[in-house]
Amino acid sequence: MNASDQLNDLMTIRQLLLGRVIAGENIKLNNHLNDVAARLEAQLRSGKEFTSYQGRRLQQAIGDLAGLVQLQRPDLTDLASMEAKFAQGAVGKVGIDIALPPKKVLQSVADTALVQGATFGDWFSKLEGSMRFDIDRAVKVGVSLGETNAQIAKRILGAGGDKGGEVMPRGRRDAMSI
Repeated sequence: MNASDQLNDLMTIRQLLLGRVIAGENIKLNNHLNDVAARLEAQLRSGKEFTSYQGRRLQQAIGDLAGLVQLQRPDLTDLASMEAKFAQGAVGKVGIDIALPPKKVLQSVADTALVQGATFGDWFSKLEGSMRFDIDRAVKVGVSLGETNAQIAKRILGAGGDKGGEVMPRGRRDAMSI
């Protein structure tokens, strides 16, 4: 087996292992979003009907709901370090010696790496802002239509399953994509 084939095999195996890391991160993020959804639903079901609120009180209640959406990007520093060590070992097996960059450089790479033109932090910040805006809009639309809090909760949380344009299902899909 030549060096190119060895390296290709090592990289293929590594991609499979990274797929498992991604799945684990998605599970953590999904659990966090489930918690956010449960807190949103509890707050919607425990308070007064939004249709009875006026002006500033309604805006305060919407702000309280939207404030429950807090997303944090995964920390990729340890993963970047592990990948650098793997790359060093993989190319070492085919006779190429490389030096690892300092941990600060790896951290900088992890924090500033672009995914479709934006960093992970930017993507998660944008997603959080988008979800908050969508909650604000969903409550206002529900109030203007005279919906109950339970109907507004359904508008935000979805109809059970990831279908339609509801806030949480769309946010969940977007987060998993990132």
